[in-house]
Amino acid sequence: MSVRIFLDAGHGGKDNGATYGKRRESDDVLRLVKAIGRKLESTYSNVCVGYSRTSDIYESPSKKAADANAFGATYFFSFHRNSSNGKAKGWETLYKSQSARKDDVRYDLAAKMQQIGFVIREDKQRNDLAVLNQTKMPALLFEIGFIDNVSDNKIFDQKFDQIVDAFVDTFGRRCGLTKIKKDKKKGCFSNNKNADNLSEFLHNRGYGAGEHNLRLIATANCESKEVKDALFELAKKGNLRKPDGLNCWDGK
Repeated sequence: MSVRIFLDAGHGGKDNGATYGKRRESDDVLRLVKAIGRKLESTYSNVCVGYSRTSDIYESPSKKAADANAFGATYFFSFHRNSSNGKAKGWETLYKSQSARKDDVRYDLAAKMQQIGFVIREDKQRNDLAVLNQTKMPALLFEIGFIDNVSDNKIFDQKFDQIVDAFVDTFGRRCGLTKIKKDKKKGCFSNNKNADNLSEFLHNRGYGAGEHNLRLIATANCESKEVKDALFELAKKGNLRKPDGLNCWDGK
């Protein structure tokens, strides 16, 4: 049984979110969400990742909540960046209600983000956010530093990979995910970097990077040929699955 994790990149399209010069919150969180999703899929065998968006489009918060409910998500995580007066800084999590499942995630992430270098602000209980109010599963909203704070932007940019790893590790440990065993990675999955690169390769060409597609390509033993050749051969035969709008297929 897969764990269905729905990742929401805040804002998008006509809604830039917070801005700082030419920097847009919607761009920062979309980049982060896509990186987290790719790594989740290449690290864990029982995860099914859904997205509120994978490009610069606008979806209302209510629509995002409805999509997560339709997806049958086990967890919903919304990603944002904060904004204030240029002096405020730090990491915080927003939640509607407390529960052991949500608290484990937010406490674990706060500890990791502090190690990365973010100031840890007090988490806030919010009853007025659609993505927390209208979702039927445990839901959290993360504010990954202040976009109008130079030091927070420096952490976000220079330690981007560490931030991704912090989310992936916490979701893995706290959401019941099972790591892919190294001895079961074959061909182009013989090392983690190749698996990550292939996941990104699939996403960039409009294919899902879930277990179905990755298993097919691994079976093709593409260590003996270019990854793109194996991909195109499988796509030509109609064997690869494209995202279903929620970017996930887990064999159901």
